[in-house]
Amino acid sequence: MSDLQWVTIRNGSRIDIGAVGFSGNKAVAIASFFDPRDGNYDGKVNLLECMAGHIPNLALEQRAIMQIAEFASINSEVISRDADFAMNANHLFVKYGMELTVNAIYSWYIDRNIKSIGATFTRNGKKSMIKCIAVRKGLEHIVKNGILHP
Repeated sequence: MSDLQWVTIRNGSRIDIGAVGFSGNKAVAIASFFDPRDGNYDGKVNLLECMAGHIPNLALEQRAIMQIAEFASINSEVISRDADFAMNANHLFVKYGMELTVNAIYSWYIDRNIKSIGATFTRNGKKSMIKCIAVRKGLEHIVKNGILHP
C-alpha cells in the first residue's frame, strides 16, 4: 500500500488552511490545519468564535472541509493530479448546503412536533427521562433520514 502524498491548500489570504491527500493521482483525503471554530485562521479560538461554535446546526466541521475543497478546486497542482476534484468539491458544497437546509427546516418546523409526539408516546406509561430521550432520538433519526434519503 502506498503512502499518501499531501498538497497544501491556501485560502485567499495566502494562509495554509489544510491539505489534500493523494494516493497516486486520486484525491482520497482532506485535512484541516485549524480548529473548525477558528473562523479567521489565526490559530486561536477566541471567545466570540467559541460561542459561535456552540450554535446548533452550523455544521462547522463540514464547513472547514468544504472550504478546503473549494480552494483546492482552483489549485493547479490538485487539478493537474485529479481532474475530477473540482466536480467532487462542488458535490461537497451542495451536500453541505443541503445539510444546513435540512437542519434549519428540522429545527424550525419539525423539532417541536417530534418532542410533543415523543411525550405523547411516553405519557401513558411510567415517566422515565431515559425513555423520553430514547423515543425522541429515535423519531429524530427516522425523520432526518427520511428527509435526507427519501
